Amino acid sequence: MSAGHRFFFCHWDGRLEPFLTAAALKQVFGDYGYPVSLVEELSQAAPFEDFDFVTTWVNNRVPALEPDKTVLLVVGDESGQVPMGTKGARLVLRTGAKSSGPLFSPGQRPMSLCLLSSVREIRNISLRFARRLKGLPLVTPRHVECLPIWMVGDITLEPVAMPLRKWSLSFAGGIGPHRKVGKRRFPSSPKAAARLAMLEGLRRLSAAMPGLDVRVVCTDLEPALSRSEYHELLQQSRISLCPRGNVPETFRLFESARLGCAVICDPLPKCWYFVNHPFVELKDWRKLPELVSELMLDENEISKRGDRSRQWWEKVASPSAVTGNLVGRWRGGRGLTSQPDRR
Repeated sequence: MSAGHRFFFCHWDGRLEPFLTAAALKQVFGDYGYPVSLVEELSQAAPFEDFDFVTTWVNNRVPALEPDKTVLLVVGDESGQVPMGTKGARLVLRTGAKSSGPLFSPGQRPMSLCLLSSVREIRNISLRFARRLKGLPLVTPRHVECLPIWMVGDITLEPVAMPLRKWSLSFAGGIGPHRKVGKRRFPSSPKAAARLAMLEGLRRLSAAMPGLDVRVVCTDLEPALSRSEYHELLQQSRISLCPRGNVPETFRLFESARLGCAVICDPLPKCWYFVNHPFVELKDWRKLPELVSELMLDENEISKRGDRSRQWWEKVASPSAVTGNLVGRWRGGRGLTSQPDRR
């Protein structure tokens, strides 16, 4: 490692805390091992061997950085923003897409999801506009790259052969903010709208295919699984349901790919790491029974999708793969134009 390397974490008040090594950042990120691994990988790559690395949660107080010698890694942004004061950053890496979704998705259902997604994106655009009105130093770095959102916790398990898995499909997670009136639930966020639609799809699936081995853990109604139990559930699932969260992508999608599940998800953003992805995009979760019955007709197809999910993780989304992609894109890269499977 070059003697010129320096590693920092920028706190909410703008204070830079130095660390001797990239691995030492584990003290800050704890169970978020993924960003630490990425900084370690990048710091050893030829284009960045003499750069400083600054990591931070979302904030607007990143201090002036050494010109052309700094890589800034922003973790946790869900509103499509880039911190101010990044004038000296040669490269800004931020988790998630540059938007929380398209401004309008007429083909997506239910309409509550389409409407709430539009409201969320309008809010994000307003935040960027408000920054300009406040006169904040809106500096566009030379290069801003979007990265996969991080998995929570390192996964030590390995994929199990598809025929040996216990569950046909599974979901474990919360619904999100919503209001219950009588027997009806009204969402107040895109996350809740998508997940309530998924629960309705699961209810219809249970009626259409009562013998299917389904495991659903809704943390709004029952205790959450431990991390090891959650990873074991994914390891034992043929199909993993990954409805959107506050942004179109979720931790669950990357964890499911890591463990070789076939993935059903909401339409994904147009990011470089989702080009030619192997997942099945579903615009209306209430049509889940038709999709699952189609997939279940061919067990080999589910196995192939699970294998492609694992390959996508290894070749595109893992820290080493992301580093390789960034290095290639930094040096000119290559265009990727294949289209995903949309349902």
